[in-house]
Amino acid sequence: MKKQNSKYFLLFTACIMVAVYSMPSMAQESDTAQPAAASAAGQPAEQPDAEKPAEQPAEAEGEVEVDTEGTMEVSADAEGEDGESFFSPMGGMGYFMIGVRFIDMDDVSGALNDWNYSDPYDSHLSIGGGGQFNFGPLIIGGEGHGLMGIGSKSAHNELDYKADISGGYGLFRLGYNVFSYEGFNIYPLIGFGGGTASMHIAEAGDITFDQALGNPKREIEMHRDSFLIDISLGLDYRIDAPYMHGSEDEKSENGYFVVGIRGGYMFAPVQSDWYTAEGTIIGGPDLGIDGPAVMLILGSGGWHSYKN
Repeated sequence: MKKQNSKYFLLFTACIMVAVYSMPSMAQESDTAQPAAASAAGQPAEQPDAEKPAEQPAEAEGEVEVDTEGTMEVSADAEGEDGESFFSPMGGMGYFMIGVRFIDMDDVSGALNDWNYSDPYDSHLSIGGGGQFNFGPLIIGGEGHGLMGIGSKSAHNELDYKADISGGYGLFRLGYNVFSYEGFNIYPLIGFGGGTASMHIAEAGDITFDQALGNPKREIEMHRDSFLIDISLGLDYRIDAPYMHGSEDEKSENGYFVVGIRGGYMFAPVQSDWYTAEGTIIGGPDLGIDGPAVMLILGSGGWHSYKN
């Protein structure tokens, strides 16, 4: 991966570190029966509470549902006899993503064809990942991706040149879980961020050190930045990890593995001029990291829920 894309992998690493966190255990509370004190008038002492018929616990005004597939649904007004209430669970996950992003290369192909380069492919391998927090159904997270394209070769001035097109981008994401049942989750997402498309052109073949000194301009690397807006729909399935803390009526935390798929479209409404490390390039074809994409998700996470 080229140096200009390293910032997106740093973003990806930061998202993973934020999503992975330790979940504190909640100890179960035990009640100890206390015998009633005898009256001062010599009346017989009351039998301990353990020997009395057990009182039925007061029913909660709301309803608490625990989904053992990695999510927990809690009604907002669930309240016990003593005013204790359950809050929606909080959690997070980190995930790896791999897929294909399709980019419109028509303008770039036209410019390359003028210099006898072959057409580059529209499809690019996208590899990256991210992390997210879940506050009930609300999703907040971030992602970083690198794009690896298939270059083209050209014979020009009796020398072979190769043009490679690549890129990278990072997104801040917001989403909402609109459907959750038996471990399945469906959620729309919107993302905002930035990306860079790069074109690297180099002369192929081996040269001597003196030839490199005599002709150092044997390659050039050009970049173009874009402001990005992404709209996606995600579907995943969460499988419980083999551990859980808390009693049946006071589930506190759980881990899960996740596998899923995302599809969406990315827009690049604002783009910069082409540039190199030395300055701006005047003119140039239209190229942004915009277009449809399909991604596979593999990851793990956990949730924990509190009873106040």
